[in-house]
Amino acid sequence: MKTQYCHFCGSHDHCCRDCPLEKRVAPKLKKIIGKKMERFVSDNLSCPSCGCRTLRLLDDIHLRLILFVTSTCLKKFELNQSV
Repeated sequence: MKTQYCHFCGSHDHCCRDCPLEKRVAPKLKKIIGKKMERFVSDNLSCPSCGCRTLRLLDDIHLRLILFVTSTCLKKFELNQSV
C-alpha cells in the first residue's frame, strides 16, 4: 500500500491535492507568479509581428485579460494561462 505524502507541507496525513495549507495560500501564490510572468514577458519577448522588443502591459481589470501592446506596430497580444 502506498503511503500518502504532501510535497507542499510535508505531512503524511494527506496528499498535495488535499493540502489545507496549499488551499489557503494558493490564491496569493498565483497572484505573485502571475505578476512575475507578466514582467518576464514584457522584458524578454518580442512582438511576433514587427520584432519590436518593447512590449508594454495594458492593465484592464474589466477584461480580466493580460494584454501587451508594442510601441512600434501597436498590435495587442494576450497572454493566456493553461490550467
